[in-house]
Amino acid sequence: MAEHTHLKTEWRDGVLIAEITAASLADYEAQVVAQAVLAEAPKANHRVVADLKAVQFMSSAGLGMLVSLHKACKAEGGKLIACNIAQEIMGVLKMTHLDKLIPITDERGKAIEKAK
Repeated sequence: MAEHTHLKTEWRDGVLIAEITAASLADYEAQVVAQAVLAEAPKANHRVVADLKAVQFMSSAGLGMLVSLHKACKAEGGKLIACNIAQEIMGVLKMTHLDKLIPITDERGKAIEKAK
């Protein structure tokens, strides 16, 4: 397991699990998280689970970060799966139709299986 600012990462079954530990995912946090995840994603063949259980607020920068991570993983033959999303944030993802772009599960175990 590695700890970064606003993020803990670990590998399970060949999948990178990026647990975002920041309660707010705004400009600064989104940049820090994206850089760390993109640096480690190649080790997992770009199969990434973004666990957002701690996130209570997500700005447009946070939404953009999810889209960027999704595109980067897909471009390398991998995938990004998001899990443990707060109800308020899930509402924003649905309103912006990002729930149609990024696969979402309610728990980490399911997300890992989808990412394999």
